[in-house]
Order: sequence, then C-alpha cells, then structure tokens
Amino acid sequence: MTMRILGFSLVLCTATALMTWGVGATPFSSSEFAQSAEDLAQNADPHAETSPTDSPDSEQEASEADSQQFPHDVPVQHATDAEDRASLRAIRAQSAAMFAEYNAKHAQAYAARFLPDAEYEMKNGEVLSGREAIEAHFEDLFATYPHGHARAHESNVRTLSLHMAIEDGVISSSHLPDEEEEADTPFLAIWTNVEGRWYLASLRELTVSQQGRYSAHDQLLDLAWLVGDWIDETHDTVVKTSCRWSDHGNFLIQEFTIHFQGTPVVSGTQRIGFDPLTHRLRSWVFDSHGGFGESTWNWDGEKWVIRSTAVRHDGQVDASLNFIIPETDDAYIWESTHRMSDNENLPDQRVRIVRQAPPPEIEHPGQ
Repeated sequence: MTMRILGFSLVLCTATALMTWGVGATPFSSSEFAQSAEDLAQNADPHAETSPTDSPDSEQEASEADSQQFPHDVPVQHATDAEDRASLRAIRAQSAAMFAEYNAKHAQAYAARFLPDAEYEMKNGEVLSGREAIEAHFEDLFATYPHGHARAHESNVRTLSLHMAIEDGVISSSHLPDEEEEADTPFLAIWTNVEGRWYLASLRELTVSQQGRYSAHDQLLDLAWLVGDWIDETHDTVVKTSCRWSDHGNFLIQEFTIHFQGTPVVSGTQRIGFDPLTHRLRSWVFDSHGGFGESTWNWDGEKWVIRSTAVRHDGQVDASLNFIIPETDDAYIWESTHRMSDNENLPDQRVRIVRQAPPPEIEHPGQ
C-alpha cells in the first residue's frame, strides 16, 4: 500500500507509497510523477529523510437537501448547552419519524431522512450507497414483508459539534406482526446537520461480535500482509515503502521515499488505524513538503475500496477513489480513479506493486 506523492506536495505518486487517504491525495503513476519531480529535483535536499432546528416533516421538505453533500469543509463548532439540547431533540424526532415511516411502509419518506450520498451497511455486509439505492431496497423489503415492523429498543445520542452527532443502540424488528418473533440488531448512526436540518450520513447494522470487537489491533489484521518493504519503479522514478506495526500494535505505520533520477524528492509517513466511531479503517498521511491527507476505506470481498482526499502544501486540494487488489502475498495492484486536482479531471492509473526482496547475505572469507 503505497502512497503516491507528486510534485510539491501530496499528490500521491505510486500505489506503493500509500494505501489511500481520506482527506488527502490523488495518486499519480511513476511516469506521471516524473514531469513535476524533475523541477523538484533541482532544489531537493540530498540528505532528506525519509444550528439545530426541528426535523423535516415531509418528503418534500427533506428533498430540499438533494443537492447537499456531507459538509467536510465546515470547521468544527462546539455547541452551547442550549444548542446541544436542541440538537438532541431534533435528532430524536428524526429517529422517531423514521421508525414511523418504516412501520407505515413509506420507503420514499424513510429514505428522505438520509443524505443523498449516504451509506447504509447491513449486517450481512451489503452496502447501499446513496438515497436512491436505500429507497429501492426498502421498497422491495416492504413489498415482500408488508407486516414487518421495527422499533428502537435502545438508543444513545451524542453530539460532537453543531454539525455532527453519533447515535448507537439496538433496533428490535420482525418481518411478522408478532413481537415475540423480534430480533435485536445493534446499530451505529452518523448524523449531520445541513442548513439546520439533521440527516443520516451513515447507518451501520452490527452483528453481536462486531459490537464487542473494539480491539484496534484485531481490526487491522486483514492488512498485516502489508508489513515489510515494497517497491514501484520505472526507468527514472523509484518509490519505496516500508510498513511496520506501531509500538503497541494498534496502528500500521508506512514510511515512503520517492527518488527521481537517483535524487530523493519527497518522503513521508502514513498511519493506518481503526475508527471506533464509524467502525471503519482510516489512514492519515503527511509528506515532507507540508502536505497532508486522509482516507477511509473498506473491503468489498475482492479488493480494498479507498476514498481519499488531500491538501498540498500550497493549498491545492486533490481527491480520488482508489482500489487495492491483492494478487499474492508479495504483489498487489493499485488502481486510482475519479481523480481530481483543483476540480480538474485526471486520467485513471493502474500500477503493480511488489514486495522488495531482502538483500543477499554476504559471505566473508574465512567464515
């Protein structure tokens, strides 16, 4: 997993250098890196180390948020006690309305409580991406089980800021009208405030084992194969990445260096960890020019799906959707798509990364 860094800052260069970032970077291939790296190399350091209101009452009111996206760029604003109480009331009202719409089999009204780009992850691992997909799923569910019902068995809401809140608890539901047939499902929800109205940005159903599995180390075991040294190279550009466990084993730490025509032009560090609030893996990266990035990602059964954004040292913002496709224990494919740099579309990239062989042992005469 390598992070790719291009040019003056975080424009991640090879799949080798980064598994992905969330707020961080748009991967570039080694060949694409060369053009900007040539300028960098001339000056490179050869010794460089490596406000809440009531919830919407109708589908029409909720649909006003169709063009809104999750406000990533909104600065954290801490709520006063009065604002916090108002937020809690509004979120609980939204939650109660959702259960009423579920039990009334109003799929469109139910889905309207989600952001247009929200995600709903069911406990079987299936992910519904976007409000339209959520509505279509519940249309089918309600048609198949017209007598099903659901209710909040437990619920706990915590506000993180004026714009974000976390809700966790247990949903009791059944496809039958008899409450004795109910099954309990733990859940975790992320609420976000868009122009004074609260919407679900993410809803995740948990299994009982997931609810109690909070070991950060355990959550990273699926990526333990990354530990070691990796390389991606062309005729003039070499990207080397070294991955290791942190001292307490709760993070994977990747250190990368990019050389152009034999000169180190950029280096950096990435830290991969588990987010207990969203139950997803995240990574953070910082490069030697002052750029930084962040990523969120998950495993879809065949590959790692990584949503990344980055900020270069000059303020330019990059974003990409990346994939890590394991081939063997010693090789993987890095694909980078939907690449944007300051609203400019960039071509897709595909790179093969291999594990670097250890140096041969040197036999000394007389041994």
